[in-house]
Formats: sequence, C-alpha cells, structure tokens
Amino acid sequence: MSEITSKEILLKRVRQALAEKTKNPFPDVELDSSVYREFDTDLAVEFAENYTLAKGSFVYNVHIFEAIDNFISLNENKRWTKLVCKDDTLTKRFADTGIEFQKNHKSGDFIDAFVISCECLVSKTGSIVISTKQTNIELTDESPCLVVFGYTHQIVREMKDVFSLFKNRYGNNSPRFIKWLSGPSVENTIEMMELPGFRGPVEIYLFLIDEK
Repeated sequence: MSEITSKEILLKRVRQALAEKTKNPFPDVELDSSVYREFDTDLAVEFAENYTLAKGSFVYNVHIFEAIDNFISLNENKRWTKLVCKDDTLTKRFADTGIEFQKNHKSGDFIDAFVISCECLVSKTGSIVISTKQTNIELTDESPCLVVFGYTHQIVREMKDVFSLFKNRYGNNSPRFIKWLSGPSVENTIEMMELPGFRGPVEIYLFLIDEK
C-alpha cells in the first residue's frame, strides 16, 4: 500500500473545499451598494473639499479661457522656463499665448512643470485619475510640479464609477496603467513630520473648469 504524502492530503482537502462551498454566513449584506454614506453635497463642492484636504492647489474657472489666463499668471509668478505638454488639445489652446512647451523632451531631463489633462476626478477622495491612454505616466513621477486641466463634468462619485467609466470608454482595450493622484508627493519621518517626497510631484495645481 502506497504512503499518502502530506502534499496529497492537502490537495485532497482543497478539492473537497472547492466541491463543498460554504454557505454565506451574511446573506443580508448588500455587496453592490456604496460603502460611503450618501449626502446631497454637489459633486464639484465635495471634490474641491477633499482635494484641498489632500493639500492640492485648486483654481476654479468658469471656462477654458479663464483657466488659460490663470495658468499664464501662475507661470509668470513661478518663472517657469521648461514646460512639457504632450496633450495636443491643450497645446492648441495655448497656441497664441506665448507659452512654449518643450517638444523634444527626453526622460531624465529636468523640467519645471508637466501640463496634462485627466481621465476623471473622484469626489469622495479628491483624487485625479490619469492613464497611459492620455498622458505619459513616467513624466508625472519625474516632474516636481504637475499642472492638471479638468472639467466639472469629469467628476464621478467613487472608485466603482471610475472602473465603469473606463469600461465604457475603452472596452477591452483598457489602458496599460491607471494612476490616482491624491495630493502632492510626501514622505513621513520617524518623528511623523511631513517632508516633500523623493519621487513624484511635490506640487499639484488643478485648473477645474466649470464648462458644460
């Protein structure tokens, strides 16, 4: 009679567990419902509050032209000279403003700020969601400052809405990488002091445009 090894015993138990499924001990729990308490707060207001709590810099604009004017003022105040923007729609908006973006930027080269658009904004967490479908993710880590242009109609409630959005937008051709930006990059010391992070933007400016 052959000796049964411990591995075979373990595999036998696994097969039995798969064949005899345990009855759900919590049948009344609704797994598809939101884990957040529902309030009547406007999505844009809720997003602005949570984004500010995450220490992001916020500029409200009633239309894209006001956002461009505000960005020009920020650029003059910061005295940036090395700006990168790989979004064709945004670069066309800046065509007659005198703002010049570096076209032949290589990974590792120093830049002052990286200007991007976003996939969506999440009100419950104050997060900015970007992906490899619409921007260079690697540059968001290399740039000390990130400037994001977003619209109020891009705001969704929570994480499950983000995944639904991506499924509807891209189908089976989903982005290779999705990134959530929830405030500037920070590091915590042993004394629990917050310092600028070693990787990722230490400043994030969001120009939120209330344009339908």
